[in-house]
Amino acid sequence: MSLPQNVKEFDWKALATVPPPFHRSPDKASHTVYGHKIQDAHMLKGDGEDQFISYHPNFLSLLGATPSLKMVAERNYPFVHESGVWFEDLNEVVWTGNGLENPKTGRKHTEIVKTNLATNECTVIPHTVPHPCGGTINPEGTKVIFCSQGEDLVPGSITEWDPRAPHATEPLLTNYRGLKLSSPNDIAFHFASGWVVFTDPCYAYMYSLHKHKPENPSGTVYAWHPATGFVDVLISNEGYVQPNGVCFSPARYVDGKYKGQNTIYVTDSGYKMADNAVEDFDVRRPRAVYAYDFKVPASPADAPVGAPPPPPRLYNRRLFAYCDSGIPDGIKADIEGNIWVACGDGVRAYSPDGQLLGLINITGGCSNFVFIGGKEVLLANEYRLYRAQLGVQGSYLTKKHLQQGTE
Repeated sequence: MSLPQNVKEFDWKALATVPPPFHRSPDKASHTVYGHKIQDAHMLKGDGEDQFISYHPNFLSLLGATPSLKMVAERNYPFVHESGVWFEDLNEVVWTGNGLENPKTGRKHTEIVKTNLATNECTVIPHTVPHPCGGTINPEGTKVIFCSQGEDLVPGSITEWDPRAPHATEPLLTNYRGLKLSSPNDIAFHFASGWVVFTDPCYAYMYSLHKHKPENPSGTVYAWHPATGFVDVLISNEGYVQPNGVCFSPARYVDGKYKGQNTIYVTDSGYKMADNAVEDFDVRRPRAVYAYDFKVPASPADAPVGAPPPPPRLYNRRLFAYCDSGIPDGIKADIEGNIWVACGDGVRAYSPDGQLLGLINITGGCSNFVFIGGKEVLLANEYRLYRAQLGVQGSYLTKKHLQQGTE
């Protein structure tokens, strides 16, 4: 199969036999190995650009016949960092920026930014969410459910935010059994059971967004049942340093029921730490994606009305992917079950069994991204926003899309 003009093929054999001396930064892509006897693109085959890099022939089917990648917005500060929540009816995507410091007061704040998909214009929206971070759309397709990292007087929370003016804001969960949440980071809905899973590292404290010392281990992942308010711990510091991104395998709507989502993926970005906002990177700490079987026990037939349901449990933990460039941050599934991960070299695509397929190559890496319908994806690089055309659609995240089976 011939390669599109902006796709290059990675030569694994060339990498295996790179002559010493050589070097590669742990924050850059595999093909950037350099040394006295090799060139920067020594491992890439093809005559065109390297916007996309194929590590496996199956990546080409995910790209389609005419993949494209272009920068559509740029700022001189990190304006697109996390979230990436697509609203089809508004033709908009909602982002959060990175913590910015007011030079006059020394206090930090986090912006909410909207991208108009018709014009690619990015607009800052005033808000009252304390340091919003990751987020997702609610199953009804009407609100953003933000992971709020909190401030000095307000602990972290899960907060609902209306993308329509006047942008009504409502905290939905403010604690775990009376203990403060550290800095919720990413969140995902499980359709069939109604459970919501979110990660809670301690980045906000480490980057001085607030002064709340963690009251739970930094490696905590929670399961929350909004219908009853019940919260339980799914993962508690079990080999995790900083749980970050989270997503499920694709949901399905079959015979009037929600199915699928039997696997959950959680990233660990422990490679990147900080002390009083001074960053520290150490390859001895994890930067990987782990997969688990996600199982929800059936409620007893005689359970009282309103009783908390049996919490979900995770089984068969396994390494799904190791990120050798930067950290694995945002993570999403496509409708075919492939898993896409934002890393230090761009967005990587993995098969459902963890085979590295390819890369959307972005200089400086990618922190998060969002599928926006029409087999398009928006990619956040902190300072730059990119728009790509692929050959596969993201997994459906609203009841409407699941029931219609549409893009």
